[in-house]
Amino acid sequence: MDFDFILPELILNPGEEPFDEEEPVFTSPGFPSGEEPFESNPPDELTVTVEENEPNDTISQAITTNLSSTNPGNFFLSSQIGNNPDVPPSDDVDIYELQLDAGDRLTIDIDSAEFASGLDPILRLFDSAGNELAVSDDNPAPGEPFTLDSFIDFFATATDNYYVGVSSFANFSYNPFIAGSGFGSSTGTYDIDITVEVIGNGGFETGDFTAWGTIGDASIQTAEFGAVPTQGDFQALLTTGVGSVSDNTLESFLGLNSGDIDSIGNGDATEGSALQKTITVEAGDVLSFDFNFLTNEGTPTFFNDFAFVFITSNTLSELADTNSFFELSPTVFSEETDYDNFTFEFSAGGTYTVGIGVVDLQDTVVDSGLLVDDFKIVSASEAMLGTEDSESLFGTVGDDTIFGKGGNDQIFGSEGMNTLYGGAGDDTMYGGSQADTMYGGAGNDAIFAAEGENIVFGGAGDDTMYGGSQADTIYGGFGNDLIFAAEGDNIVFGGAGDDTIYTGSGNDKIVGGFGNDIIWLGGGQDIVVLEAGKGIDTINNFQLGQTTFDVSGNLNELSIVDGANGAEISQFGELLAVVSWQSASTFIDNIDTVFA
Repeated sequence: MDFDFILPELILNPGEEPFDEEEPVFTSPGFPSGEEPFESNPPDELTVTVEENEPNDTISQAITTNLSSTNPGNFFLSSQIGNNPDVPPSDDVDIYELQLDAGDRLTIDIDSAEFASGLDPILRLFDSAGNELAVSDDNPAPGEPFTLDSFIDFFATATDNYYVGVSSFANFSYNPFIAGSGFGSSTGTYDIDITVEVIGNGGFETGDFTAWGTIGDASIQTAEFGAVPTQGDFQALLTTGVGSVSDNTLESFLGLNSGDIDSIGNGDATEGSALQKTITVEAGDVLSFDFNFLTNEGTPTFFNDFAFVFITSNTLSELADTNSFFELSPTVFSEETDYDNFTFEFSAGGTYTVGIGVVDLQDTVVDSGLLVDDFKIVSASEAMLGTEDSESLFGTVGDDTIFGKGGNDQIFGSEGMNTLYGGAGDDTMYGGSQADTMYGGAGNDAIFAAEGENIVFGGAGDDTMYGGSQADTIYGGFGNDLIFAAEGDNIVFGGAGDDTIYTGSGNDKIVGGFGNDIIWLGGGQDIVVLEAGKGIDTINNFQLGQTTFDVSGNLNELSIVDGANGAEISQFGELLAVVSWQSASTFIDNIDTVFA
């Protein structure tokens, strides 16, 4: 195998002649979700020249990508279906091999339509036993226009060798151990882009507590719980409810001394739950995770339930308690703080145990809980920490993680795929030239997403949030937020509070959330979700044939009448929305078109 260092502009363009499968390009690690890996040592971009290896139609003949949990990054190849002389051209299959550990993220993107290939590609993903784990057809990557191309976003739940299969349409059932065992319908060239991302040093995207120890009442939750995860689809929940254990048992589990938990809670901790894991860090690395304290206690109250974090040999400190700032919670708990961020910088490298828990204080009757998400270690080379003062923080040309912490900060993402945390204070945050993840935190923040497909969390406070030039996902959080979706096909969650939301020029989906929201529709084909028990929304600029209302239940349950300010939409007698400048007859006469 020959290794030749090249400049990026020397990479062959897709479909360049003469075509063969001898030019895979390995690029420096890219992480399209915006999440940071535990370790990253980006190589210089290079071309790896290998010998032609058709046939590659089976697992035993698979093209080696050299991607793994210990060698994450990106594999790119211009290839072709129809060039295996041993099988009919349309029955050709290309299979690629890689290795994943549990929790790793794999994304696979196929592009063929953009350079007028005749191929209608199918993507399949297998484990080492040949079991199909995922399949994609006519599902282009986020931000791409609708085509016949395919895309897979997969989180590994087991450590194994994995195999990516590329075939043509209708060839869904080929056996990955037998060449020519399926039947396709087209041939042509394609580009395949495979990325392996190591998700921090132990998040929850496996959908379980892989690599974690737990005690008490611990579970994995999704957005169906009522609180939206800050990373991926899963978050951990700890409660002081049924299944929780005594404070002495918690202290033994975490390696604490008897009475340590009482010492930080100013009272008698009675019961609770916790999770812990062991991490290995270098000096200067930063531990970061998000937490959301929930309670059914009165706030404030003498029964001062609290959440805490423990790091061996370093710190035992409170995260939040019933004297924190609360809003009404959409979960099974009555109130919550919303997600905040915890950071800790290690002064010395080594192996540490991190424990996170929640406890009842003084009683065992009324419960509290703690959501934990986006647990990760940010390497010293990528982390930038602010102070408790107001300051300006500037990113670099690389992938940065910037923590504003206290003060009214100005944070500039610059280039790279960045993760920006405003922290406490009224912060102003600017995204950069690629896909960023931005967390406003507590305070009345101004957040400006820029280019790339960004994920933006306003957090607690009355925030002003601007989407960027591509497809963004925006979460307002607690407070009366002002949200501008801008360009691209965006998804906007207003969250709790009386929000004002402006959709943009794309096809946006709007979920107002709790509160009486005002929604101004733009020029796209927008979907507005109306939910019972969440408040009364005011919808402006409705356009028949453009706007769709997503309402759960049967359409026969709806009542639509003319009101003083427009058409009023109710369900079971509860007013969901007022559509300004519209008459009820518009919706009644077009009910199957307007409502989904």
